[in-house]
Amino acid sequence: DDDDEYEDEDDDEGVCHEGDESCDASARSRELLPKYDDLDDESDDEFYEEAPHVYTLSCPANLMFDGYRILEDFNTLYQSVEYFMVPDGDVCLELDAVIQACAKYRPHYHELVLDFPARYIDSVKRVLFVGGGDSMLLAEAIKYPDLELVVGLE
Repeated sequence: DDDDEYEDEDDDEGVCHEGDESCDASARSRELLPKYDDLDDESDDEFYEEAPHVYTLSCPANLMFDGYRILEDFNTLYQSVEYFMVPDGDVCLELDAVIQACAKYRPHYHELVLDFPARYIDSVKRVLFVGGGDSMLLAEAIKYPDLELVVGLE
């Protein structure tokens, strides 16, 4: 039965059948939807070739200075983990040679994640957050006086 099938004669990528969970978009539909980037045209790696580690702070040379001290390092089945202290006393977490968080990042990251959207409502009563395994969003949420419930999904 042709009623449950869409086939573009000029399309060499396949057919979509009713009831399929997914299928490839036809070449014609991609022409009609130019707002979607096909991600194959060109690379934007010019910056990364010039400075491959600067954007992730993953170059160990960034941390070669007096006073840098490894507090603990170990490997799990999935990644290498390192806790270190920098000369000003800040403690940082690094996973697979990429800095993830430092204690002093908290006011610049966690407060903004909660406080910025809170500006758009009269009072914060319920908070739901996804991720945030360090519980810093929870620590920020409990500062709100009208808070009734916080749910964190990890």
